[in-house]
Amino acid sequence: MKFQSFLKFALALLASVIVASCGGGGAEVPASQSGGLTINPPEGTFFAGVIGTITIQGGRLPYTLTSSEPAVLAVPTTFNGHLLELVPNNPGTVDASLAAGALPIRTVNVIVRDALGATGTAQIHVAQNFLTGYGMRSTTTCVDGSACAGADTILSFDTVTNGTLHGNRPFRIEVVRGQCLLNDPAISGTTRLGTSVTTASDHEGKVLVTLSCPQGIQAQLEVVRLVDVGTGASTEFVLSVTGGATVDMSVIPPSLTFTGFDTAHCGTGTSDLFVLDGQAPYTAVATSSAVSITSTDSPTASTTAPAISRSSPGRFTVSVSNCVDATVIVTDASGKHLTVSVKSQVGSADPPPAALSVAPNTLNLGCGQAGSVIVIGGAGTYSAASTDPNLSTVISANTLTITRAGTGVAPPPGTPTVASSVTVTDGTSLAIVSVTNPATCP
Repeated sequence: MKFQSFLKFALALLASVIVASCGGGGAEVPASQSGGLTINPPEGTFFAGVIGTITIQGGRLPYTLTSSEPAVLAVPTTFNGHLLELVPNNPGTVDASLAAGALPIRTVNVIVRDALGATGTAQIHVAQNFLTGYGMRSTTTCVDGSACAGADTILSFDTVTNGTLHGNRPFRIEVVRGQCLLNDPAISGTTRLGTSVTTASDHEGKVLVTLSCPQGIQAQLEVVRLVDVGTGASTEFVLSVTGGATVDMSVIPPSLTFTGFDTAHCGTGTSDLFVLDGQAPYTAVATSSAVSITSTDSPTASTTAPAISRSSPGRFTVSVSNCVDATVIVTDASGKHLTVSVKSQVGSADPPPAALSVAPNTLNLGCGQAGSVIVIGGAGTYSAASTDPNLSTVISANTLTITRAGTGVAPPPGTPTVASSVTVTDGTSLAIVSVTNPATCP
């Protein structure tokens, strides 16, 4: 073992001497780490606003990192360490394949490349955080709907804040829309009805309030907002209240805007659209083919017929696939209609630079001959270095010229050839040119 350690040290020292003697101004490359490139976790869940750690081991420093969604999970371009701490942003859209009631996540791929070109990927699921709306349950004596005229309904909330349930934490429950009023069941004595109640979660992180609906109100949808008093974060829930005749139709949200993660990409994704009141069934149609609309009753999008929702409230899923400024027209059974603005726009961040590459990436040079390749992508100033002292390099703009030393006289027949490497870098990433040339020249 001591001899092997000495041999490794001698080879490393010899390699550093060869690199130092090369032309072309190439930067010194740090020594290799032990083992292959590994990333932990290879798949994991990070909550928005909470520090998550990725461990990178092996390969050769520095590492080059890329995020598939930098607006959701930003990573440094270059990293000279092994414990990478990241704080994700709250994703505005989530994965389309999630099951109903699943944790709302946006999947981001973090790609790591070491100085020798080895790559690895960590798949990070960024979960929506703060008040994520893990659930609201209603307990009522009403036959239909979540609540009804002339009856009380107990509302129970799972108050997830920063990815965890917190007991004895103050929350405010507000009536955003509707005629039903709130009461804190923990307060004994006279019932105190109002449009806002402030209470504390129990030791399991749950909040209970009573929703009381007056006699004789019309059928409607009640919108209740849950607010975390400490942070101001909030989420909203919709309840169906049975009663008399329907009231004027409305839609939530009244507009939709999808924003891309950089200036080169428009926002894409999906969002639910709820139609309140009016008369079912409802229809929805878009003014642009870049906007598709589906529902439980119309699971397949169509450009020739509107989507139909027979439920009350009506529910449509709006999807955007390209830059667009369009309108969705919602109509109820009585002919009343509302319009919803749908926009997809580019983001404000600069797009990531294109990956560094060379074309062609192979050359065959004779004694005294020169060849050129084009350097593409990357960022910053290019530099090059060769592993072969017989090869010299010169970079002008994005053109790399490689010259084999010699007088131009061909070597004797049977002279062996060698495959040498020229490394091009922009300071953060590498590209390799393989050069086949005579082992010796006259």
